[in-house]
Amino acid sequence: MSVLPAGISTMRGGRIRPRATAIDERGASGRPSSRLATARETLLRAGLRVTQPRLQVLAAFLEAGQTVLSADQVMRALLDQGNDISLSSVYSALRQLDAAKLLSSRFEEGRRVYARAGALPQATVRVVCEACGTERTFHNDSLDVLLSRLVGGQGFALGDYEVLVRGVCANGCAHAAEARGPDAE
Repeated sequence: MSVLPAGISTMRGGRIRPRATAIDERGASGRPSSRLATARETLLRAGLRVTQPRLQVLAAFLEAGQTVLSADQVMRALLDQGNDISLSSVYSALRQLDAAKLLSSRFEEGRRVYARAGALPQATVRVVCEACGTERTFHNDSLDVLLSRLVGGQGFALGDYEVLVRGVCANGCAHAAEARGPDAE
């Protein structure tokens, strides 16, 4: 039996690879990254082991200006930052962070998207223009009351909800007249 030097371990099939070390939390400047430190603390508070994919994915959400990202958008952001991570690792980390309630997910336009937990109101109304793609998200208290009555009448209590309304911009959309058709005028 041979003894390997410190920092080296073997994989199945006898291939040699470096032994996993502590995750480097230094940014490009060489100083500790507050975004990574915050992500690390969040993972530990949630009872998750800190792994490179979980840390990178959670940090991407902490730094993202957008509140909702797809797995592909997370992957692009990580690659742009110089992180070497596979798409399957991104999906796996997203599922684990969603299960730990650090992220929330939903289906949107045929794909699953993720947001930081609590980043969006749990009750939202989204209006999307089918012609130009303009989107508005808002909360409506009177809709809460109406939906509470409707679901209460069916024996349920109102929980989280999202209402998606598709339409065409009333004013200012260059494609609105085309989408309404020639008889709309």
